[in-house]
Amino acid sequence: MTYWKIEILPILPKFPIGLPIPMKHIMHITESNGSQSSTKEPPKNLQVGIKNRIPDGICRKRTKNGDSISVHYTGTLFENGKEFDSSIPRGTPFTFTLGGNQVIKGWDQGLHGMCIGEKRKLIIPSDLGYGPRGNPPLIPGDEFVSDAYPMKLVGDVAFEVDCQLVTVKEGADVDIGANPSAEESEEALEEGSVKVNNVIHAFRLQETSFDKKAFQTYLKSYLKKLTEHVKKENPEIDVKEWQGKISTFSKKIFDNFKDYQFYTGESFSQDGMIALLNYREDGITPYITLFKDGLKEEKV
Repeated sequence: MTYWKIEILPILPKFPIGLPIPMKHIMHITESNGSQSSTKEPPKNLQVGIKNRIPDGICRKRTKNGDSISVHYTGTLFENGKEFDSSIPRGTPFTFTLGGNQVIKGWDQGLHGMCIGEKRKLIIPSDLGYGPRGNPPLIPGDEFVSDAYPMKLVGDVAFEVDCQLVTVKEGADVDIGANPSAEESEEALEEGSVKVNNVIHAFRLQETSFDKKAFQTYLKSYLKKLTEHVKKENPEIDVKEWQGKISTFSKKIFDNFKDYQFYTGESFSQDGMIALLNYREDGITPYITLFKDGLKEEKV
């Protein structure tokens, strides 16, 4: 069972009188995978603790479904306090729509009614977080791809997964490996459907953003965790050789940084792998890059 503890710290920005106040919060998140060293058992339901409550007569706006919230967060393990992720060193918060199913359910439910200046602590059970499959800090339990999609190994360290732009009805799922005909696409468009990337749509990947410096910070942290994971899972590997291949491949990413778009998994977690979207030389064929050793095979 996985639990999150989230602490919301206040930000007190200066705004001209009369202008609406944007809702921005810094979040501190703690997660555990169930083997608690603490004698205190976490609750089974979402708990929300509010500190520095702002009275309604003073609070100018409280968060509600549909609000766009820019979020900074730091995550630490519940059992030992070890940090597993933070947006603060990256310097780039991510923005989500409250109640829009863009983040874990615990955030959507626990951040309602907040006002600038308040502090909150949330304890979130696994069914409102990553779920029982979560394995932070490396693999949050998100699904990124299936072997039903064409893919190739590049540099011995990453997969390039070929994607297609397909036409679907809004709210419909894309069949894994589906390849709609042109006639089907035209007919769907006539019915007011939308064109989507089949992999991004099928696995509900969430677009995020990085500048070059922020991505360097993220990648340094992620590869450090990935290295420990590789050592544990494959003790026979030549780590220096593997790191050399990773370094060579990473350089290619930064050499073409402006060409990439960035996606998290469905949970919107940035503590695990970020998928990189780019286009082939023809400029129209999309493909996604994923670090091979950051993926966990699951038989279905």
